[in-house]
Amino acid sequence: MRLSRFLERICLPRNRLGIKDIKPFECVGIPDEVKVAMYFAHEKGEYRDDPAMKMFEAEVMPDITDIEAMKQEVFSYGDDSNIPEQFKQAIKENKL
Repeated sequence: MRLSRFLERICLPRNRLGIKDIKPFECVGIPDEVKVAMYFAHEKGEYRDDPAMKMFEAEVMPDITDIEAMKQEVFSYGDDSNIPEQFKQAIKENKL
């Protein structure tokens, strides 16, 4: 594996998952959002052989104690959000 590919697939996910340092400023997800997304992918069996998924399974999953609470927090939003009303309803009904 080339070094650039290693950095892309292993080092950057560590930052995004909050394992090492902080997430890069151009990344759109906070660590808990990335953890929930990786958890969903894990549940679906996606990226099973990917080094980033293997690292997630070994280093992050053992520390997740309440994934349901984490999902609730990640998918919550305040009243001051800019989400259009029709999308808020779809989110509440888990249609997105």
